[in-house]
Amino acid sequence: MVGKKGFLRTVEVVIAIAMTFIFLIVFIPEYASTKPALKNENALETLYKNPDFRACITSENSTCINQSLSKRLENYDYAFNISKSPDERSTNLPQKRIFSESAFISGNNSAYEPRIMRIYYWGRG
Repeated sequence: MVGKKGFLRTVEVVIAIAMTFIFLIVFIPEYASTKPALKNENALETLYKNPDFRACITSENSTCINQSLSKRLENYDYAFNISKSPDERSTNLPQKRIFSESAFISGNNSAYEPRIMRIYYWGRG
C-alpha cells in the first residue's frame, strides 16, 4: 500500500510540473523583434563642445541646430527644445521609445547667455 501512494504522489507531481510548463508556454507571450535594437546615440556629447553649435544654441538658430542634429542623428526622427527654464517640457512627442539628452550651455567666451538644450529622438517608422 505504501508503494502505491508514493507512486501516485510522484505521478501527481509530474502532472503538476507539466501543467505549469504548458501554462508558461501558452499564456506568456514571446516578443521576437526583427528590427535592430535602437541605442542611445549620445548626440549632445560631442556637439555641445563645438563652439559653432554652442553659438547656434545661444542665438536659438533652429536652422543651424537642425543641420547639426540631422548629421548626427541620421537614422532617427527628433525634436529639440531650447529654454532658459529647467522646468520647460516638450510637447507633441510620439508614443514610442524616446531617448532624451540635455545639456546646459552657459554661453560662449564673450557672453553669458544660459540655455538648456534638450533633444528627444526615436526610431523612424
